[in-house]
Amino acid sequence: GLGIAALMVLPILMIVLSLVLPHGINRWANIIIAAFWIIMNLAGIRGYEGHYDPFLLVMSMILNGVTIWYAWTWV
Repeated sequence: GLGIAALMVLPILMIVLSLVLPHGINRWANIIIAAFWIIMNLAGIRGYEGHYDPFLLVMSMILNGVTIWYAWTWV
């Protein structure tokens, strides 16, 4: 219920926070939350039988990895 809804709002919230947080806090928030999503996706990927959901989870992991890389290399 509410916990799942909070997880769904988290990526949207990160977009807003990326615009308003100071640089150092923004960097670590992006790294921590993207890593959290990679772990969540890894935990759930084996629970799907078809190809649609695992594809989306893999794409999410790739894009979260890119987010971590960009946050880590920000100047």
